[in-house]
Amino acid sequence: MADIELICPGCGQALEAPEEMAGETVACPACEAPIQIPAEDPTVFDEGDASACPECGSDLEDGAVLCVACGYHLGLGQKLGTDLG
Repeated sequence: MADIELICPGCGQALEAPEEMAGETVACPACEAPIQIPAEDPTVFDEGDASACPECGSDLEDGAVLCVACGYHLGLGQKLGTDLG
C-alpha cells in the first residue's frame, strides 16, 4: 500500500500517512492542528475535472489544482490558509 501525501492546513508541513488511516483525524506532528486524512491521495488529481471552483465559482484554468481567487485546493477539498501576520 502506498502512503497518502497531504499538507497540514495549519502550518503547511508536507506529511504522509498510510492508506489504512484514510478518513481519520489526527494532530499535525509539527503544529498539533487537526488534520483529516483524505480517503484518497490528494496529490493524484485528474487534470481538467473542474472548470469552476466549487467553493467560490471562479473560473479555473485547465489542470488547476488551486483556486487563485479563494485558495480552495481541489485535491484536498478545502481552503488553504496563510500565516501572514
